[in-house]
Amino acid sequence: MLRCRSLFGARRLILGLCAGTAILLAGGIAVTETPGDRQTATVEEWTETLAYSFAEIDRRAPGTLGVFVADLKGERSVSYRADRQWYLASTVKVPLAIAVLQDVDSGKRSLSDTITLEKSDYVDGAGDLIWEPPGAELSLGEAIQGAIRDSDSTASDLLIREMGAATVNARLERMPGGKGFGDITSILQVRYDAFEELHPAADALSNIDIIEINTAGDYQARRRALAAKLGISERNLALGSWSQAFERYYARGLNSASLEAFGELLAALARGELLSEESTDFLLDAMSGITTGNSRIAAGLPNGTWFAQKTGTQIGRVCNVGIIKAGSRVDGLIVAACAEGMTDIRDGEAMLRDVGATLGRTLSLE
Repeated sequence: MLRCRSLFGARRLILGLCAGTAILLAGGIAVTETPGDRQTATVEEWTETLAYSFAEIDRRAPGTLGVFVADLKGERSVSYRADRQWYLASTVKVPLAIAVLQDVDSGKRSLSDTITLEKSDYVDGAGDLIWEPPGAELSLGEAIQGAIRDSDSTASDLLIREMGAATVNARLERMPGGKGFGDITSILQVRYDAFEELHPAADALSNIDIIEINTAGDYQARRRALAAKLGISERNLALGSWSQAFERYYARGLNSASLEAFGELLAALARGELLSEESTDFLLDAMSGITTGNSRIAAGLPNGTWFAQKTGTQIGRVCNVGIIKAGSRVDGLIVAACAEGMTDIRDGEAMLRDVGATLGRTLSLE
């Protein structure tokens, strides 16, 4: 017997039509509408338009696209390759921040708590904290803002050091959508795990070694730098390219989730189900002021559209997730999108920019 479901309820049926619910499959697309006060023609128009527009973006681009879009009422969604696992890169800093802020809400921690930067905390990537000297102090609130607003890798690793990765992942598993996530690790652990695909001795490198390798130049230069740090010939590295090592790492499912699961998490955040009102506002304020999202979904949205978002970037991977303010045809929207398989990150950013343009055009966002 066919069963209908609400957006964030039981698992979606793969095929089927039932009263008030339509699921449309074409090239990995699933469009779901649940019964209620919908205006049938309008709903069918925007869900089907989005579904086929995403397929067209994917068809003409050099990489592979995945998108999940849903209204905040949990009544309508469009899922394009969104039920499979995607490597999320720095977008995992959103559930990390939620886990930390839950401790703030419980009284276990305070945004004014002081964290002291240690030499072992430094990791390459975005943000300015790497330039601060060991012994520098910042507040817990500043670390959260840095991890989200500036995607500061050292700041996010400080948060994981404070919480413990096991605690973060246990907390995430209890969140809506959390069971659809793989384990979150520190950014530094990402480096170790990927480098170990090239040589197992990479786990003995220091965090400063990792920084020096990743700042050595292009991928071939990094490969040479890794071999030099290990005191071996390049011929002794397991794989032929830097990109291959990261592809092998992605296949492990760490720092990954289905876009549908991420969408469920974002919807719960937007509805105030995960944090207090004060902590929700704090996180959404940081997400709406990020410094890394100008070339992706936001670039395609109409000027002035409110978008609380987070981006993520890794070799051959780009992601953008967030919450968009209501337009004239929806009461609020969540979006989770990733692209992979590009040799040039700008191609992935162009795909996400086109996703933003499609959302703005189809839903009359303001």
